[in-house]
Amino acid sequence: MTNYRQIIRGMRDNMVQIRDDYRTELRDCPRGSLWKTDQNGRTCYFWAYREGDTYVRRGISRDYEMQQKLARKAYLTKSLKLLDKNIDQLERTLNGLEPLECGAVVSRLNRAYQDLPGEYFLYPSD
Repeated sequence: MTNYRQIIRGMRDNMVQIRDDYRTELRDCPRGSLWKTDQNGRTCYFWAYREGDTYVRRGISRDYEMQQKLARKAYLTKSLKLLDKNIDQLERTLNGLEPLECGAVVSRLNRAYQDLPGEYFLYPSD
């Protein structure tokens, strides 16, 4: 039988590693966020951030590199929230899983079954 705990633990560990990688990458992202407006039928992109008490908006419609950096930052930020939620869900799943190993299941059967040899429970008879 497949050990579902190991599979779920592996999924959780993989997501934790991705989360750690994303947090590291996020530290190098520019501050602020991307804003988009439509002006006279043209789409304009702005980089918006705070500088002290001042709110700054710089036009970056032709700065594709900055657009990409801000898009990546938004993706990482949203992904981190989803990863945290998924990791939490996997942790709760692991904590709530009932063991399916033969001995654990047989120990929950009534006494008449518990006295039978273990191999009786593993494979159907022909």
